[in-house]
Amino acid sequence: MRSIFCFFLFVGTCAALPQLAPQAPQAAYEGQNVSAVSLLAHPHRDLEPYRAVLTQKAGEPYSQTKVEESATALQQKSGFEKVRVDVVPEIHGLRLNFVLEPAWYLGVLEFPGVAKRFSYTRLLQVVDLADEDPYDPARNPVAENALRDFLHRNGYFLANVHAEPHIDDGHQLVNLTFVVDMGKQARIGSVRVEGPAGPEGVPLLHAVGSLRARLSGGLLKPGKPYSAERIGAATTLMKKSLVSRWRLASHIQEDAPKYHADSNRVDVSFRIEVGPVVTVRTTGARIRMIPFLTGREKKKLIPIYSEGTIDRDLVEEGQRNLVDYFQKKGYSDVKVNTTLHQQADQILVVYEIDRGKKHKVDRIMFRGNHVLSEKELSGQVTVKKSHLWSHGSLTRNC
Repeated sequence: MRSIFCFFLFVGTCAALPQLAPQAPQAAYEGQNVSAVSLLAHPHRDLEPYRAVLTQKAGEPYSQTKVEESATALQQKSGFEKVRVDVVPEIHGLRLNFVLEPAWYLGVLEFPGVAKRFSYTRLLQVVDLADEDPYDPARNPVAENALRDFLHRNGYFLANVHAEPHIDDGHQLVNLTFVVDMGKQARIGSVRVEGPAGPEGVPLLHAVGSLRARLSGGLLKPGKPYSAERIGAATTLMKKSLVSRWRLASHIQEDAPKYHADSNRVDVSFRIEVGPVVTVRTTGARIRMIPFLTGREKKKLIPIYSEGTIDRDLVEEGQRNLVDYFQKKGYSDVKVNTTLHQQADQILVVYEIDRGKKHKVDRIMFRGNHVLSEKELSGQVTVKKSHLWSHGSLTRNC
């Protein structure tokens, strides 16, 4: 069974990849917005005169007929060996690449200087230029802006980025070097928390200024380097602070940073919507005999605690986890009912547990089998026989 599962997982993963990879023209794109149209070929050749023969334009709905007409017209007018069309789905629409063979392809991407501060893999993700794709000079400014925005988010607000292509005619490749003047990393100026009324905001400021914040990389203190990683760690600490006071379903959003070029400082502020106080109770059967252990087990079984929020799906998942927990202990008839009581600023979640009578698995039998031994079959089922320290395992899903 394991090998079959892995096979379907592989198939499912592969099926998702074409959404990001270039595809041939398809009628399924009919009517979708075309965000850009590129002509890709020999980088030394001027392709702009050939745009006049394109009937499929950027900013218009995708038309399979117009795409085929455009490809045919390019083939006839340009004299290239072959015209291939790639369709790349993007956030703002479809990007059409008319590849006029022989085309030059992307080779090596280099980030001198920047790679010392950020990993090469992360920088490749930022510029979003896949090697071995046809070289498109129109993508260079897009990649430059993406890298510049990434550096700004990490405190390098004075960074300048320029992509320099290096054409390798012998191998029909174009290597790109991103020349970056990073400048000095900005430092944190002031820190503000907006939203919580009265004393609610004090613990949040304390959370991002504590020793724990220093150890976790989320310390927000004037003079500390500004980075997306630091802001993310600080947001996590504030979220945990709210959860520790049972303020679940809270929303924390960093405002746009206010950069002061004269001092190279960034004023940081967060807008916070404090959620209701959520209380979770279990009634009826005890989860554990020792109260301390009961609290720990509840946090494992009820995902409201670990997720730090509340919704119907999480409540129902906690219900299923409790049922499964008691069934594994031999209470196959266990019933768990949930009720929610909501007031202005409070939510009470109650799990009513009726574990019923405890059952014991005395014997497991297999009928109709003439090939495998009972030992081999027993290892493949979830039902387990009782022994000295256990009543066995029996669930309704068996």
